[in-house]
Amino acid sequence: MITNFNHQIILIWWSSSFLLLESFHKAIARNAFPPNDPCPVNLVNIETYLQILAPAFHFNLIMQKSKSTIADVLPTLIITISKWNRMELTGNYRKLADNLISAFKFKFRDEIKSSLYCVASLLNISKLKIWIKRPDCADIKKNGLDNLTKIAKIYLEKRQKKTLNSDDLNRTQTSTSTMDSITAFEMDDDYLSETEVSKVIDNYELERQKIYFIKNVIDNSRLNANSTAKFWSEDNQMSHFSNLALSLLNIPSSSSYIERFYSICGTVCKKNSGNMTAGTIIQRSLLSQILSF
Repeated sequence: MITNFNHQIILIWWSSSFLLLESFHKAIARNAFPPNDPCPVNLVNIETYLQILAPAFHFNLIMQKSKSTIADVLPTLIITISKWNRMELTGNYRKLADNLISAFKFKFRDEIKSSLYCVASLLNISKLKIWIKRPDCADIKKNGLDNLTKIAKIYLEKRQKKTLNSDDLNRTQTSTSTMDSITAFEMDDDYLSETEVSKVIDNYELERQKIYFIKNVIDNSRLNANSTAKFWSEDNQMSHFSNLALSLLNIPSSSSYIERFYSICGTVCKKNSGNMTAGTIIQRSLLSQILSF
């Protein structure tokens, strides 16, 4: 059947193949095929292929959800691959499962190597209990913890740089004609010293927050956070990680949500609605999106 397809074909057709086989399965169960023209594939084969394709189909559904973020990608991917590895299959069935594993690893090769995705997975507090203790997800945990302060530091520096640039635009510059060169040199030197001191303080604070995070979140078996957004919004001990989490967890896992919104915008912008202002288009599109939930 579909065991000889290359990686790209498998990635494109996993959902449609599952739905097609599911339709055949329902048709056989309801005796929809006439006796003189039976289904060309027997029920056992269909059920086996459905079992193999089900993890890919469910993975695709999760990635297309509006609330799915980059924090969901790696845990869901690793668990999906583990399901195929644990299946007791032989022959073409085993070959299909192995091809799916190779296809998924190839498609998500950048995400698998990304420390940012691992950190995002760790900061998704409400989903930690699903995967954090699984042996197959140990690399996500290790990579995330190893790079937690590094990613947070990069994010913090970008925020501070953005703030400094904004302050520079609003700051009145002192004329060089009113100060001598020594005074200017001392002012520049003081400014650099303050910056360096601030960086040292930030590094210590990031390390403190990491220790607090490991002790009170990762190693806390009694932690029961039902909402990641609520957890980070109410947290007052890990401000740097909180800001990072609220930013990372707003990045969608795929372009599906954006593509659906584009479709809504296209429906709103009809041929006889050419006189609508940009504000009206935005308001109607957002309203349509809210009503679609």
